[in-house]
Amino acid sequence: MVEERPLPRTLVAQKIMMESARKTLMDDETWIMGMYDMGGVGKTALLAQIYDKLYEERQIFDLVIWVDVSRDVHIEKIQEDIAEKLAIYTHFLKEKEILVIIGRRVEESGYNRDRIVFTTRSREICGHMGVYDPMEVQYLAENDAWELFQRKVGQKTLLSHPDISMLARKIAKKCHGLPLALNVIGETMSCKTSVYEWKHAIDRIFKNGRVYSPCSLLYSYDILKGEHVKSCFQYCVLFPEDHKIRKEELIEYWICEGFVDGKDGRERALNQGYEILGTLLRAGLLLEDAKTKSYVKMHDVVREMAILEITRRDVLYKVELSYANMSLMRTNIKMISGNPDCPQLTTLLLKTNYKLENISGEFFMSMPMLVVLDLSMNYRLEELPEEISELVSLQFLDLSYTSIDRLSVGIQKLKKLLHLNMESMWRLESIYGISNLSSLRLLKLRNSTVLVDNSLIEELQLLEYLETLTLTIPSSLGLKKLFSAHKLVKCIQKVSIKNLEEKTFKILSFPVMDNLNSLAIWKCDMLEIKIEKSPSWNKSPTSSCFSNLSYIWIRECSGLRDLTWLLFAPNLIDLTVGSINELEDIISKEKADQAREEQGNIIPFQKLESLSLIDLPTLKSIYWSPLPFPSLKRIKVQKCRKLRRLPFDSKSGVVGEDLVINYGEEEWIERVKWEDEATRLRFLSSSYKTHKEMTKLSSSAGTCGIKDF
Repeated sequence: MVEERPLPRTLVAQKIMMESARKTLMDDETWIMGMYDMGGVGKTALLAQIYDKLYEERQIFDLVIWVDVSRDVHIEKIQEDIAEKLAIYTHFLKEKEILVIIGRRVEESGYNRDRIVFTTRSREICGHMGVYDPMEVQYLAENDAWELFQRKVGQKTLLSHPDISMLARKIAKKCHGLPLALNVIGETMSCKTSVYEWKHAIDRIFKNGRVYSPCSLLYSYDILKGEHVKSCFQYCVLFPEDHKIRKEELIEYWICEGFVDGKDGRERALNQGYEILGTLLRAGLLLEDAKTKSYVKMHDVVREMAILEITRRDVLYKVELSYANMSLMRTNIKMISGNPDCPQLTTLLLKTNYKLENISGEFFMSMPMLVVLDLSMNYRLEELPEEISELVSLQFLDLSYTSIDRLSVGIQKLKKLLHLNMESMWRLESIYGISNLSSLRLLKLRNSTVLVDNSLIEELQLLEYLETLTLTIPSSLGLKKLFSAHKLVKCIQKVSIKNLEEKTFKILSFPVMDNLNSLAIWKCDMLEIKIEKSPSWNKSPTSSCFSNLSYIWIRECSGLRDLTWLLFAPNLIDLTVGSINELEDIISKEKADQAREEQGNIIPFQKLESLSLIDLPTLKSIYWSPLPFPSLKRIKVQKCRKLRRLPFDSKSGVVGEDLVINYGEEEWIERVKWEDEATRLRFLSSSYKTHKEMTKLSSSAGTCGIKDF
């Protein structure tokens, strides 16, 4: 079992280092291996390549664990991260060979079996860890550096003017073989087709001095267009090193801070925010999470550069009396008291303080300009002081993953509040008074224990400016009322429905939900899911009931025989279906033909990237004929013994990429009936078996899928 990580194309020198590292790792005398460089040279990228190589040769190690470690992390945190992942695989681990891979920095540790690989910036740390002959990750040779820089810039740009190639070589040479600088500056220059832009870049870069110092990356920062874009980038420094930041959450912060204009509605503001994120990603100043695409983070060297620039320009992000933004994430704070005088403070991030239990009322008394307050992931925090009402400018409040049980009177007085997140609050009993938040535009309640009944739905309808709503419907109580509340239906972005009984809902009929992005249905007994046809539904080939629905998770819903309604979710990206004993078809041919008579020809799953089918004992068909699946990257099939045919031909899948088929039983893949020999050869090479213990764990995952869905 291996956690997947992306493998970039490797250069000659990197391949040599990777083979050397692999040889050391396979030595029977080796139990721990260390790699070091000065930062930005590529030790983590090399580690990822080793990781991926071990996946290809997974007979060597049964389990490979990757742990990210930031500079200021404690040994207990490393142990917790490893233990958390090992706990998932408890049954699988008996007498297995394990490899633990630790990314980023690590302090002294100890481990007495199997193998550990770690990276650090300090050779001295390698010695403390018992590695006396560590591998130094070297700078790229000039030829390799030039090859990497060409890849990032692109041949179209390099050939756009006869002099650009020569100027590009000068810049690449100035990077002194540092992959981070080559990547960041190469990305920045990829759209520069004027020779004058290249000459100007050389002037700026040479003026800044040595590119491998953090300050020298300033060129990519300096040419960002607009102070608001630079402010958005600087804001990311508030997050700890290696912290993955959810894109949408980051944009919400930017909106409240005024970096992104939110006056014309949330949708337009999000679009502008994603445009800025794209700019920062293309400039190499932020990194996108390769697995989910929903998160970004800063490279540690880029973060150091940003801090130096912020300090130089006197934009203080420190705990001082005149600061504008403060981050106190991941501390050991148990109680917050005192009355700090913070007249200019606009953002306060107090999230992920696992020991925090109490905040005194006087703490909020002198923060009149505060617009963002994030208290999420403070599991022990049970109440907020009524003095929170003193935050008269507050627009963003995140209380998710806390133990608060009700909406306090103090919160109800926050008349400028636009964004309130109360998701995953397992003790939340009441949000009575929510309608007093007259400016509220976004309300998140999904996976919280508050009862969504008729009275709450009536109060939610009083929120005049509400645009976005997420919630969980824990029973049939309130569902009919919700679906008949047309104003709220238009606002629902994410919804989890669970514990419906067949006697109440033989057929679950959905209204048109244009804003719906994610849907989870769990433990609902019903015979069918249908779409409620309304007069406003335009019956044309281009219309759909779920135009934004991207993620669907359906599990333990006895009685369902097909999911043909998925035809009306043309933008579906991720589909997970599991533990439904009666399900025979994903798309029923008979029902699809009826739908085509009304809607015209519909080709399903055009944007689907991931499909998981788990424990479906009667499933016979996904679709009756081959589909193009132009976006599909992976399909998982486990415990679906009657599924004998996959709707693929030799042209299905992403052009030029492998479509990974992960299966649970060897006999299943052997009995698959392929469309033809070309199809069999196309997909069999990218098919692999999941260990049977992992199949068990996957099938009994319970509610964990809903929590993070």
